[in-house]
Amino acid sequence: MLETGSKKLYTYRLSIRVAADGFSLSTYRDGKILQREDTELEAGADLYALLRHALTRPRIMDLRFEEVWLLADTETTLLPLDEFRTSDAAAVFRLNFPNANFAATELRHEILAPQEVVLLYGLSTRTEQVVRQSYPDVQLRSLQGALIEASAQQVGKGDAKRLFAYIGPQRMTVCLFARGKFLFSGSYTAATDSDRVYYLLAAWRSLNLDVQRDELILSGASESLGEMLGRYISHLSETKE
Repeated sequence: MLETGSKKLYTYRLSIRVAADGFSLSTYRDGKILQREDTELEAGADLYALLRHALTRPRIMDLRFEEVWLLADTETTLLPLDEFRTSDAAAVFRLNFPNANFAATELRHEILAPQEVVLLYGLSTRTEQVVRQSYPDVQLRSLQGALIEASAQQVGKGDAKRLFAYIGPQRMTVCLFARGKFLFSGSYTAATDSDRVYYLLAAWRSLNLDVQRDELILSGASESLGEMLGRYISHLSETKE
């Protein structure tokens, strides 16, 4: 926040998350969440028309955003940075997700240099066009990439490993760090707390985490999910988006 005389000038950022089942608009002021609106698609609804309407309402248009992110909440695969070749990206993505409904021109990549990984993901051209009509300078990102970066800012110190779990309506993303180093990230389709507990405990076991030493940090979790996981994991905390 800047101050000019007695007038306060805030910096705003808009994050637009788009998934197959709908989208959400999150407004941040000086790095803190100010407002979030979720739109779930009903049968026969036009995603692009709804998104265009949401982005052109006066309440949104009246704000001046320093940054606008378009976050693709879609299938994502990770590659080590030193193994990434642009010419091979489409083939690698198709190998991991043979049924993904994206044209070759809709397959994108995002480089996370500090973590030494590249994320391959899909984002429809039409979605991009709708957003650029309102925000020509929008930054295209993978949601998973943004969550890895958010986790990296909270890794802390010490020998304990930290598993971050971001709970969405239909998908859950986890990111593992140890001693400041990125080790793993993955997404799971999980729409209920029972499914989330199952996948989180399965990931915890497969990653050889210690229930007495290592930490689980939840974001977007329900109270009941925290209670269920607390029965198995000693160091459990929650963070706001």
